[in-house]
Amino acid sequence: MLFGSGRAVHSPGSKFGAEVPIIGIGSDFPHCKLSDNQRRRTKTVLRWRIVSNVSAELYKGSLYIIATLMLALPLVAQPQIDRDQPGPWKRHVMTPKGGWFDTPTPHPLAYFTRYPALLDESGDFCYLCTPQKKLSAAMAAKEPKAEVRLVGTIKGLTIYDVFYRFESDGAVDWKSILIKTAPNVYREILHCEPTQVDARALPSVITQLGTELLLNSRYFAGGNKGMYVDDYYSFDQIGPTLVDFAPILAAGRAVLPKGVMLWGGGDSNSPKTLTLMRFKLQVWNDGDGLCCRPGIVEVTFKLDRGHVVVTGAHYNPN
Repeated sequence: MLFGSGRAVHSPGSKFGAEVPIIGIGSDFPHCKLSDNQRRRTKTVLRWRIVSNVSAELYKGSLYIIATLMLALPLVAQPQIDRDQPGPWKRHVMTPKGGWFDTPTPHPLAYFTRYPALLDESGDFCYLCTPQKKLSAAMAAKEPKAEVRLVGTIKGLTIYDVFYRFESDGAVDWKSILIKTAPNVYREILHCEPTQVDARALPSVITQLGTELLLNSRYFAGGNKGMYVDDYYSFDQIGPTLVDFAPILAAGRAVLPKGVMLWGGGDSNSPKTLTLMRFKLQVWNDGDGLCCRPGIVEVTFKLDRGHVVVTGAHYNPN
């Protein structure tokens, strides 16, 4: 099923901490609001093992990292509307405390692999530290460790997954997607920090939809029913952009009778079924506590230069 702006989600469960703008296939809600109890259940506590007394020699060769930290400061003042919307080369950030979009600057590969603790987007690592103290702590940290994997190539752009591996109890591996744009120049389009201990960021794959190749990044959100979330990226002459599947949700809602709603998960849509260009969406009665009532909504679509165009919608009540 689908969220309101470009990503795909399957089966009920917790999302990205508090209120997160989610995009694509997988839910009936443009935002996922969790209760206080759900937030407590889904909060992930990262345990950092820091070695003190870092020697002065460790600072050698680190001026670049300090400079990039300073260059990143303007992102804090990014307009809210920009943080809520995907777009060409926009990075999708997901953390236990929320999700957003931004446009970070390109970096050499070492920026993403040398001191990965600096890439923490939740703000938990070395909280309230000065940039110099945070760098010192990251250089001494035993985790996470970066693991780079080649995904493939779309329209001349080489794509890599970077997994950040943790070993301490209660910590969950992160994932980034990097696009190589020039020799030793990489742009990040996704940064995922899972929300709970049974969540997993899965390897990216390239899938074909009609005549277009799409990059798929799948996230297993964990929970009782194991919701999956799928990001799909379209590539054009401008660059990669998260595909907006909101028209499918709108078409599905439009054919439902009064009192019947789209269910926020539990469907079988996936990268394997995407090639059919058809989504089957489960339904339930307004006010029900559990899914689902008999019936299903089927929406067909096509992709036109990275944009979803609905070609039909039908509600079968049986």
